[in-house]
This record gives sequence, structure tokens and C-alpha cells, in this order.
Amino acid sequence: MGQSMKAIMQLGLIIAGIAAILFWLVPQRSDEMVWAGRLGCPLLTALCAWLLHRQSQGKEKLPDPLRQIAGGYFERDGICFWAGFAIKDGICWLHLWVQNRYERTGAVRIILRATHKALTSGGNPLDVVDEEISCDGGAFKVRRIPYSIGQDMSGRTLTYDVLASTSYPSGRGHLLRHREGVRVGSILGDKTRVGCTAALLLIGVIRISRPARLKLELPTGIKEVPDDLPGEDEVLWEPETLIAS
Repeated sequence: MGQSMKAIMQLGLIIAGIAAILFWLVPQRSDEMVWAGRLGCPLLTALCAWLLHRQSQGKEKLPDPLRQIAGGYFERDGICFWAGFAIKDGICWLHLWVQNRYERTGAVRIILRATHKALTSGGNPLDVVDEEISCDGGAFKVRRIPYSIGQDMSGRTLTYDVLASTSYPSGRGHLLRHREGVRVGSILGDKTRVGCTAALLLIGVIRISRPARLKLELPTGIKEVPDDLPGEDEVLWEPETLIAS
């Protein structure tokens, strides 16, 4: 089941469920149409739920290395990812692991930014992470980024807002891995959030939106990051070819 069909099934599940409740609670008189809704909507709800469950339980064609690293992880439209810190030679590195659930090459742009509360609770502001990573079909890779942390921030646990956008220039192709990650907000949606909120307030509607969030503990005992230190990309696994990590 593709992303579009899945979205249709999810929408059908919601609409049919709401309709079933309304058909049983609202009508004061029961006629043939009301009884058709009372019986048909629950059946449609069950059908959509069964189709979604069947899709999620499909036979996996790929391993799930992110599950071994993080247990749970994030996703945006077919590309799953996770983030974590590591120390190498005293330098702090941010690792971004990604895996493409589809057979064709895709790219994901990931933004991590410390929350406003974290930045105003003391210490120096941290750089916003904004990385675009290309990933072949089914592949699992990591991008390692040198990450500068002031000594007054080391050892603290910070909360990061997580946003992402995904593109497949040649289309997604077949789904290779069924397990999904926690869906994160889109980068475009975040850029327009302030304007949408202001517009809704003008007509008396309050918009509340909470992005996906990630808690990370900043390392201690780290050195200053050299200005010319480049990041690294490494493919850790790809279908039919195991690459040593």
C-alpha cells in the first residue's frame, strides 16, 4: 500500500468512525437510511482498520537497523531517521542515521533546533542542524557532523524540535520495509506556522501545534571543534550488500 492509499484508508477510518457514532447518537427517529448508516459505517470502519493493520504487518524485505540503535525513530514520508551524539578524539559528533523504506533514491532534509526554553535557560545558543541527506533505495547510512558545544552547556539534557521534508525525484517505487517511524512535522509547514496562527487568531480560532521532539544529553569533556573539520557520510548497509560499519 502506497502513501497515498494509506492516507485514504486513514481518512476513511476517521470519517466512517465519526459517522457511525453520529448515526447511533443523533437521529431521533430510526428509518431505513439511519439503520443503513448504523450498520454500514461500523463495517467500513472495521474494513479500513483491517487494511491498515494488514499493511503494517506485511512481510519485511529489509532489516530494521534503526530499531536496534534507537528502538523508536522518526520518519517523514518514507525516510526514517534518528540522531545521537558520539565522541571521537575528544571532538563531539552528531550522528544522523537514515534509512529509505522505498526502492528508489530519496532525499531527506532534517532540521534539529534546541527549543526556546532550552536556549533561554542559560548557556550559549547551539547551532541549528540543517542537513540534506540522499539515500539509495532501501539503504541505511549515517552522516556525522562535528558539533560545537560550549563548556557551560556540556552535560546538559536538551530538547530539540524535529522537522523534515522528503523528496523522491523519480518516484518512490515499491515499499521495501513496512515498519514506520513517528511522523514529524514538515519544514514548509513550520515556516508558515506563524502566519497561519496569526490569521486564525484574527477570526477567533486558536491554533495549537506541537512538533516532534527529541531529548539528547550533551557530552562532557570535549575539545573545541576546528573550523575546517568536514562532516562524513557512510553507507552502513544496502540491499544485498553488507558494508562494514
